Amino acid sequence: MKKKKSWKTPAIQTANLFAEDTIHAVLESIAQGKHPGMKKPDVLYEALDEQLNKIENVKNAETQLKLLALLLGTDAVLKTLDDDDYDDFLELYTDTSAFFIELAKEFEDKKTVMDLIFDLIMNHSGEDGRSAVFLSLSEMFDEKQNLGFLQSLFQVFESGKTPENSHSILEAIRDVADGLNIPEEYARASFMQNPERSNHMLLDVANAYFTSGNLSETKRLLDEVKNPDPEDEREFLDLSAGYYYKTGNVARAIELAERLYERYPELFNLARLTQIVPAPRRKELLDNYENRMLPENDDAVLPYIDLLISVEDFERLSQILDRYAQTLTIFPAEILNEYSERLENCGKTELARKIRDWTVEEPEEVETDEE
Repeated sequence: MKKKKSWKTPAIQTANLFAEDTIHAVLESIAQGKHPGMKKPDVLYEALDEQLNKIENVKNAETQLKLLALLLGTDAVLKTLDDDDYDDFLELYTDTSAFFIELAKEFEDKKTVMDLIFDLIMNHSGEDGRSAVFLSLSEMFDEKQNLGFLQSLFQVFESGKTPENSHSILEAIRDVADGLNIPEEYARASFMQNPERSNHMLLDVANAYFTSGNLSETKRLLDEVKNPDPEDEREFLDLSAGYYYKTGNVARAIELAERLYERYPELFNLARLTQIVPAPRRKELLDNYENRMLPENDDAVLPYIDLLISVEDFERLSQILDRYAQTLTIFPAEILNEYSERLENCGKTELARKIRDWTVEEPEEVETDEE
């Protein structure tokens, strides 16, 4: 059977090129701060969203990747936004990053993809719009390619000239190393960025080593931390407790976790503590939290259910679900459905049913024809 011919008239080709040029021109004007909507977030968002939708319709994958990189290169606008607009814009950049990553996975010319990412790093704004790309190199390239790319980034600083945006470039390199789970290179970029080795950076790097399983390096860095302020102390105690637990010194781990919860009585720290203390102390801690937080605070119920699922205290969870069943109706169905699925995955179908029985789904919007 003969293949059906596809006719591309000069007019169609010109239209496609014009559309791509238009996308390029709009994104360039935003990147340069010259777009008419720069001081009007609603207008600016619509412009970016429109370009993203147009890029989806571009037929050539390489052109799509280049235009997506250009869109990601506009993320400096994030620093101009207030809290009300920031999340919407960040979500748009997150969607753009996901689109870029999916295309890059299948795109055979890996050098072109690397060049685009290299440019995104060298011109990094310091904002989070493009960070997902830096964290996802393992999805796009093989190990050898990733290691070579990482070294090429460090070589920029070996030329004797320090780029103006060196802090942002190093932040991007930290993301790359973090995504590749290479704590040594993460530490290298971190201490290039912060040669004073602040407590905050020491703890950040120590956590990278801890996550990778390098406990000796974790301890060495923890020992460097001196007189941490309250914010750093929280991380220091948490990480130290984790280190001692992993190395088998449970008593010391409990001591530090108790101190952490005493100074910072937050639910996250309670969850950590209840996972390592003996059963009687765990019961005491949870009873105390329930009596102190739940009776007068419905908002505390949902995160507490999350904690009980995480620590697999299903007997207590059953009691809480019975006691606060009607309270569940005020919480988002999306979150409750997630909790139900987690319980079903653990084989706790009866507990999952208790949550589903009191889950109020959002009514579907019904479109009506306007007369």
